[in-house]
Amino acid sequence: DQLKLSIDAMHLLPGDIASLLANLRYRLEPRFAASDIELQWVVGNLEPLAHVDANAMRQLQFMVFEALSNVLQHSQATTLAIEAEMAGGGVCLRIVDNGRGFDAALPPRKGLLSMRERATAIGVAVSIDSRLGRTVVEIRIP
Repeated sequence: DQLKLSIDAMHLLPGDIASLLANLRYRLEPRFAASDIELQWVVGNLEPLAHVDANAMRQLQFMVFEALSNVLQHSQATTLAIEAEMAGGGVCLRIVDNGRGFDAALPPRKGLLSMRERATAIGVAVSIDSRLGRTVVEIRIP
């Protein structure tokens, strides 16, 4: 999946978050269906963000892919919602699952650490709120 997504990323228009999410959905929806995870897609009309360059698009794709992979591998969730909306001139993206959660106060493991490093590198904010029955990964793209 990651190789196909990397190839997809080369063809994304800079700042087109809606297409980035659509590609992820296309590539990963069969895996969620096979895992009996109901995928809820709540994506508003997202305007392209002119300041988000090709590198930032690739980093965002890897961040979202990591969050979705964590749901598949660790959460034991039955429902996953991908939510995105325009907010304050940017985009607010949330990945929400109803799984077992984890202690977000513990030192981050490799995947979460990578997400935070990528966020810092491209100037976006990432927050993670997790408890039993609900984990929310929020990515704010200014």
